[in-house]
Amino acid sequence: MRKLLLLCALITASGTFFLSSCSKDSNLYDPNQKVNEYNNSWNQQFGAIDPTQNWNVATTVSATAACPTIAGESEMRIYSDAPLEDESNLMAVTKLTNGAGSISFDAKKAANHVFVSIKNSEGLFKIYNYYAIVNGTVNITPSDYITPTRSGFTRAANNCPVTKGEKKTLNNQYESLVKDMIWWNWTTKTVEEWKQVYQGQSVQYYNPGPFTTESIVTKNADGSINYTVFDFSNAELKPDAKWVGSTKNIEITLLNGVAQEEAVPCWTLGQGYKLFGPGSFFMERQKYYSSEKLNLYPNGLEGLKKVEKGFSIVTEGGEIKMPVVYGATQISDRVGYVYYKDGQDPLAQPHYILINDARPQSNIYFNSWKGQTLNDNMQLEGWNSTTESLGSYAKDTKMYGTSYKLAFFGENHDQEATYNFPAGYHIVFFIAPYQPYNTNDYSNHNGYYTDVNYNYSLPELNKRINHLDQKDWVISKPTYDPTRGVIKAAAWTFNGQTFLGFEDGGGDEDLNDIVFWVEGQYKTPEPPITVPDPDPLPEPQSESWIIACEDLGNTDDIDFNDVVFSVSHTAGETTAKVTPLAAGGVLPSNIYHGGNNLGEIHNLINGAQPNANGQYSMLNTGSKGTPGSAITITVPADYSVTNHGFTVKVKDQNESIVLESAEIGTAPQMLVLPGEWTWPTERTPIGTAFPMFVNWSKAANTAIDWYKSPVEGKVVK
Repeated sequence: MRKLLLLCALITASGTFFLSSCSKDSNLYDPNQKVNEYNNSWNQQFGAIDPTQNWNVATTVSATAACPTIAGESEMRIYSDAPLEDESNLMAVTKLTNGAGSISFDAKKAANHVFVSIKNSEGLFKIYNYYAIVNGTVNITPSDYITPTRSGFTRAANNCPVTKGEKKTLNNQYESLVKDMIWWNWTTKTVEEWKQVYQGQSVQYYNPGPFTTESIVTKNADGSINYTVFDFSNAELKPDAKWVGSTKNIEITLLNGVAQEEAVPCWTLGQGYKLFGPGSFFMERQKYYSSEKLNLYPNGLEGLKKVEKGFSIVTEGGEIKMPVVYGATQISDRVGYVYYKDGQDPLAQPHYILINDARPQSNIYFNSWKGQTLNDNMQLEGWNSTTESLGSYAKDTKMYGTSYKLAFFGENHDQEATYNFPAGYHIVFFIAPYQPYNTNDYSNHNGYYTDVNYNYSLPELNKRINHLDQKDWVISKPTYDPTRGVIKAAAWTFNGQTFLGFEDGGGDEDLNDIVFWVEGQYKTPEPPITVPDPDPLPEPQSESWIIACEDLGNTDDIDFNDVVFSVSHTAGETTAKVTPLAAGGVLPSNIYHGGNNLGEIHNLINGAQPNANGQYSMLNTGSKGTPGSAITITVPADYSVTNHGFTVKVKDQNESIVLESAEIGTAPQMLVLPGEWTWPTERTPIGTAFPMFVNWSKAANTAIDWYKSPVEGKVVK
């Protein structure tokens, strides 16, 4: 008697296997006759089978990380989607050494992306983004990620269309460092100013303080000194550099064509409340230094100093992005950045406006990116701590932020823009309010005092522009501390992500008016504060797969609900969980893995026992069902669902019949499907419950996501 070629290529077992549903004859007749009936019924319902069809919706994907800037040991986690998404599952976990490592994992054939996080030994995310699956591989580098668009996922663009627009001079002034100035003929001027006065002339001068002659002039070929060239390439900024009386006005440049994209991941209102809503860091109208959640006072002044050092980053190579994720303000704000190298004065460098309108009403949306916006009167601070809802929006309403990419114009700011920052550049952020938001008025109208709402993320720079820490809030006669710059920004790490919050005015100093996280390859001079999570979000569950079996009791329904169980596993781990889901057959059916009997499926689901004839009632094949308890099994380190090792044995009277894998292109009795699959109700053919299944059966490379389109009322949820 020939073997039954009844299974997908995912199974490696021997023998033959038949099952019987509750409505099907419990006696198994001539196997060859049943096989022929089943094949004929299959051909009548679905037509000819694609000769390359292996009935496998899973495939093995290899991921390789090459991120040399992530020093030491780190952990890489691979998800099917962003961790906050409801459909996200954990697919793989592995350790990396100096950002290098690899792992293979199971993915759906229809998948074209994964979400990757790499967290360093300090618990900070160094990679947190989507990556493409290309020909069964995922290459994980700082610059190879993909970005979501409204039509799907595409690789990040390499070109940078950003150009410099209008330049405006603010009334904000700062004192120049002595290294920027040359004192000669009883006059102090900047290098550029002296060049304009004495262009092409020999200039005699007194040695300007900390520099040698060689550091500010060049020599001709004959050894003579050329006094018309001012070369500061060897100059070193002294930490104790003195200020001179001469002041400069700050200039800001509005950028055109700034890259905007959907911030990932998106979140629901309920998730957002836990992540960065009221109470997550600085409560609305609660000064940062009295935050109950931070609880800085027990640490005394040392704890407070962590906030007051402000926030800046040092690039490690690659893109830098700022996803706007929260805000509690109606004031119009611009957000900008300054980049500079060691030895350069940050205030003397060009100031670029990255976000022209940073209000949450222009950056955070309901239901889809650039979908329904927050109206001007709706404040995110109005989230309800009990329901985690906002106005008429329920806590499961999806929220989408906007992400901005920083542009790099070269070391001397004279090159075409690129998104790729070389390593070693400092970046400091600033806020530049303007009013109203729909004009190009760069003057500062917000707040009680002139210019107080233009501020940097470093308090030391605020002190240089005379924005000082206020000792009290008596509006009629405020007093300030001349030794302390005002604190208008703070950084913190929450759920592994580094956030930066800005204050844009008023006296609450809650630093939550604009909140974004800083994403990319960088380090910080001082580690941000780590905020403990009193109510952590659950980690996505392991990726799961459903094994669904069809018997030969009746050969015409082909409903694949006679034995249904799921297998959950994360690549890199040596355990998996098996959960019995449905039993549409009536005969005892035992699940085996690696020769180990996991139990009879009816009994595993609800402890059911057979009747006097040795038969069971069907379970979970109506409109809904309750699964049995999960069973933990041991699997090898390289376990894959594409070679999972499960068999099912059915006992008919005194005979046990075993399922074996089918040859490619034959009618299957076992399918391996995604964990979210909903199986057909009893005696509903799979082609009726999932019309696209027919196309997939005929052509293995088409309709590979047929399982996403069930017919309502024809499947079990």
